[in-house]
Amino acid sequence: MSKIVFGGSSGIGKRIIEKLRIDSTVVNIDLKENGSKRLIELIGDLRDDNFVKEVISKISSETNIESIVWSIRYRNKNKGGRVAMIKECMELEIYSFIKIIDGLEKELIRDGTSIVIISSIASELISSQEMSYNIVKAAQEAMARKFGVIYGEKSDVRFNCICPGIVGMEERIQNDETKTEVVLKLQRCSVPREKIVSAEEIAELVSFLTKKESSSINGARIVCDGGESIMDQYYVAARMQELL
Repeated sequence: MSKIVFGGSSGIGKRIIEKLRIDSTVVNIDLKENGSKRLIELIGDLRDDNFVKEVISKISSETNIESIVWSIRYRNKNKGGRVAMIKECMELEIYSFIKIIDGLEKELIRDGTSIVIISSIASELISSQEMSYNIVKAAQEAMARKFGVIYGEKSDVRFNCICPGIVGMEERIQNDETKTEVVLKLQRCSVPREKIVSAEEIAELVSFLTKKESSSINGARIVCDGGESIMDQYYVAARMQELL
């Protein structure tokens, strides 16, 4: 059995690979290598149609595609304005995904593959991210629901979205100069238990969704944010004031 992870070289995707490769062959598809041993890797840009064709060819050669995890995120580097940024974001996170799913239709139906998309609570809540991030995350969830119906009518294939909020990863804190103590306190105050969700917790949830025990879950938007999205802004402000 093979598990395919798109975007498994860093962040949440890297934690997902660490979890999934315990008992399965894992293929990582990303712009750069993960660096782990016992891992099949395809390195390239998913906005390149030739690379997408290579990816489809490689995945279709697997004898049993148990799951596909989509943890791709466009890094907002385009300085050509909002329209250009949204276009690039859609090309990477939406168009390439659809091309791959369409190209693997026979294999997915054959194997009853579970597809998990890492989305965000930013699909419904306005965040500090660029507009492209909010738009694409909302599009991913609509796409998962639609595909969940299309494939669910004729196979055991499932599509689900996991929606984190703030995710704690030590390397990001160390490399981000904006993560001051005040910012970190604000993030903790934004979660009821004052404990930011870890990438490892999300990886555990992904692992469950790839298994047969979750076969009844299809087209779902699973919020995994520790309660961040249910907190009123004034309540967060009051909690913050107590800490300062």
